[in-house]
Amino acid sequence: MNKKFSFKTKAVKVGSYSSAMILIAIVVVILINLLLSYVPIKYTHFDTSDSGMNSISEQTGKIVSSLNDEISVYYLVEEKNEQQTIFELVQKYTDLNSNIKFQVVDPEDAPRFYSKYSDTAITDCLIVESSKRFKVINYEDIFVQTIQNNSSFYYFDGEAALTNAIDYVTNDN
Repeated sequence: MNKKFSFKTKAVKVGSYSSAMILIAIVVVILINLLLSYVPIKYTHFDTSDSGMNSISEQTGKIVSSLNDEISVYYLVEEKNEQQTIFELVQKYTDLNSNIKFQVVDPEDAPRFYSKYSDTAITDCLIVESSKRFKVINYEDIFVQTIQNNSSFYYFDGEAALTNAIDYVTNDN
């Protein structure tokens, strides 16, 4: 019994076709994922919370959209401590106004970056800067702690903190 293996059999052809289709499907999914990563966050993230806590308020939208000043927002944080919530918040602001620029600064890569903004080393904060002035937003101003009935709770107040800082650095007063 001398049987030769042939690549021309039906099983090999069907298997090759199936493998090729799976490979094409994987490539298509990867390409769609890459393309969607460039779509502004307002089109890809939906706020399903009752309170709208993951959306920017109408008032903030008006303030940010009407800005004419160039504003830089620096997220001074070590790579291992980055908060996705802060990235998404600032992305919403940059989507509303192209005058707002965002940059992550790792203190390990730029150990003296803070010196323009503080006499002591700072980290885990946002720094909002315009040509007029700057404002440092500490982590505690973004994730606010409250104590009720001997229990500690944290809530996200990043929108208020960032909008107030933008208002401060762009105001002439």
